[in-house]
Amino acid sequence: MVGRELGVLWIFVALTYHSTPTHCLLRPRRRIRSCGNIPRDLISLKACNSNLIHSRSKAVRRMSKKSKQSKQKKKVTTSSSQADPVFDLVGQHILRGHYAEAVVNCEHLLNYLPRHAPLRVDALAQLGVTWGMLQDFSQSYTAFTEALALDPNTADLWYNRSEASRFMLRLGRALRDIERAIECVRAIQAYNLPLLSGFMTWLKQSGLSEETIYNHVVNSDFFTTYLVRDEPLKKRDEARRGDVWMFFVDWFPQKALWASITSTKSSIASFKKFFQWMGEMGRVSPETVADVLSTLKESRSEFLKAEASW
Repeated sequence: MVGRELGVLWIFVALTYHSTPTHCLLRPRRRIRSCGNIPRDLISLKACNSNLIHSRSKAVRRMSKKSKQSKQKKKVTTSSSQADPVFDLVGQHILRGHYAEAVVNCEHLLNYLPRHAPLRVDALAQLGVTWGMLQDFSQSYTAFTEALALDPNTADLWYNRSEASRFMLRLGRALRDIERAIECVRAIQAYNLPLLSGFMTWLKQSGLSEETIYNHVVNSDFFTTYLVRDEPLKKRDEARRGDVWMFFVDWFPQKALWASITSTKSSIASFKKFFQWMGEMGRVSPETVADVLSTLKESRSEFLKAEASW
């Protein structure tokens, strides 16, 4: 199956290399910030057009640490609250197509982040995407390579480096990176499977009817499909409120043939159950559960409106 998937992809690459616009290249990673009515963990970003291999709504990640420059040249302290405005500025630059400014701010953050800071990967991923938009694929490749050295188990990093390699005509490298991306996705799928079984057992113990249990499991499983097949590329218990918001306002109305006002309401109820279960099992923090439940309540009308507009 892997061979067939790669074969189809490689034929596509060979046929479209000279026709694909070079500004339609990479996809940013998700992280959380506030932007109007959008949840605190998401900024919507249209960085590429619909010709992308994976053309979808884009989202940028929030940096949670930024170094504070003191009056002494290079003596710094880091703070999440200080990082947010700068990383938000990077996202706004990318949103507006101001890629040179985005590079400057990304590099400023990276200069002061410790080498092994957990969220350094996010800054490097954003930098790699931005260099790709500027068509400097060598710099893009370098940024993704450094990110992969810190986080080798994230599929979108492998995918994005593969895209940079493709535009550099490093086709062997591009193919190997796509293979690694597929391996990462399959590892996520294998990890997710027992979680669905555990959720089903919990529902049965709650005394719900078979039909209700079936609907909750199917709805939750479709969310898992979204997490693996599209941009988040994350495990089920890594999902956050931004993933839930994007699922309901963008992915579900477009991808679910059965999408309707009724099915949206049903999915909202299932998500409540699912995140409550993950909280009880210690799979996610109480804060994550509270954030998701708040989003489901506060954005309910927005979710229903999104469905009605399709």
